[in-house]
Amino acid sequence: MKTWSVSLEDEQGIVVSPPRAAARYAAWWLGPALAIAAAVGLRGLGHPAWALSLLGLNYVWALFDPERLLLHDRIAGTRLVMRAPSLPPRERDAASR
Repeated sequence: MKTWSVSLEDEQGIVVSPPRAAARYAAWWLGPALAIAAAVGLRGLGHPAWALSLLGLNYVWALFDPERLLLHDRIAGTRLVMRAPSLPPRERDAASR
């Protein structure tokens, strides 16, 4: 995410550890897992298409979250933060002259 000047941090502003990043990834699968389970459960009733709405659960959550965090960020205690892009070393040296 360095290309886009985005970092993944915890609530204190510290770059997250690999285990926390893995927890965020696992939490992202909550919506798709619920959608699959609902599709299986609703197949017997003839309405498995209703399960598709659960695929957007992670993202619709952000509309109602006070800090506009996605559900998987809320669960894992993480957030994406935009940083000012840094100049490559050659351009930084040229700009300081």
